Amino acid sequence: SAQQMYQGWGSQKRMSTVLAAMEELPKRVGEDMHKLASHVVDSVQSEINEVSTVIRGESQQSTETTKAMKHLEVIPTMVLNLLESRMEKAKAQVREKVGGMIQQLSAIHEEDAHEGGEVLAEQMQDMSSEVA
Repeated sequence: SAQQMYQGWGSQKRMSTVLAAMEELPKRVGEDMHKLASHVVDSVQSEINEVSTVIRGESQQSTETTKAMKHLEVIPTMVLNLLESRMEKAKAQVREKVGGMIQQLSAIHEEDAHEGGEVLAEQMQDMSSEVA
């Protein structure tokens, strides 16, 4: 629990370790989202490749076929652009949320140094439920 975690801190070093771990969250979220986006784009590209092979094998190369092939080829890029835009937005939201949480923890930690730690423990419990 947050209370147990707080009781175990006891030093500024542990607080800085927690803050460093929290600061790492946006980067980790970004990396995980990038892996997922890569997987999605690879899957879309595989599907496009299969459809293209069928189209090439079953029809004569006409202007319409060539045009359709070109349209198919840009789909993975369109998907990637959309996902990258959404990833940047999500990372910014995570950075903002984590930054606010870090500021709150730092302020509460300073305040609690004088009051025995109850406020920080309560705030950490609240924050963990917000993130979940």
